[in-house]
Amino acid sequence: MDEGMELSGKQIAESAFSDIESFFYNSAKFSVRREYGQSNMKSHATCSGSGEKMRIRLSQDFCEFQAASISDYMFMLIVLCHELAHYLNNHNSHSDKEKLDSIAIEARADHFGAQIFMTLLTFGNKTQRSIKGYRSDMTQKALIGDIAVAINDAYEKLFEPSDSGMYPDPEHRAMLLIVGCLSFFNRYFSPLPEGVAMSFVLTVIRVARFVQNTDGEKQLADAEVIQNRIQEVHKEIESNARFRLNGVKFVYGYFLSANFDQTVEERKSYKEKLDQMIGSWSILGGDQT
Repeated sequence: MDEGMELSGKQIAESAFSDIESFFYNSAKFSVRREYGQSNMKSHATCSGSGEKMRIRLSQDFCEFQAASISDYMFMLIVLCHELAHYLNNHNSHSDKEKLDSIAIEARADHFGAQIFMTLLTFGNKTQRSIKGYRSDMTQKALIGDIAVAINDAYEKLFEPSDSGMYPDPEHRAMLLIVGCLSFFNRYFSPLPEGVAMSFVLTVIRVARFVQNTDGEKQLADAEVIQNRIQEVHKEIESNARFRLNGVKFVYGYFLSANFDQTVEERKSYKEKLDQMIGSWSILGGDQT
């Protein structure tokens, strides 16, 4: 790491916003509306307004935060990408019909935010340049380690302390970040190599305390209910207000899309394939000879 290297939250955000905008053709005239240094905000960042007035607002604390390490940088990027997920999916156009709607939308923002996060790390020129300022000899192993620390920080500093009932439980949110990253890897490598997936999952397990607190059966039951509502809500948004991905370049759109038109049977089939793949990993399936 370069001695004394620190970037502010505002600098991190500007790089990310610029990179996201570069993922669209110029003819799309896409831009992220944003406001910096907002005071009296209850959260570090939020997506406010709707339609043409929708924008991402960043608190004074967020803007002034100094990232002293790559994991600090990634932690701030995870916070930002959650709001970018709301922005790109046009979530503010939806009116909740029940409490589960908010939980489903926030779950989608965690999962999709992780995909945006990985897309920025992989293709964002300004984001990559900023991170290399901390450490130029970035290896896959080091990158995965920093991501794992950032996910654990999100759990301990943001998810666990929250007392809001409008979000999935903290462990579920953290797992959604992991699954979102794996979704990106699966598309990037097409299909996901066992070695990469195992390296990522096992690194997170070593770093993250929330893994030990997770009730697997409860997570699976909750996930199915929430996922079904995610599908319903987003099909409604897409039919009424549409997502903000018109004009995205194909290579980036591949990583930023979702199959909300899948049937319950198709989603079940995909989940079964994932379960079979994970079950074949001896170290995760219990065969640790």
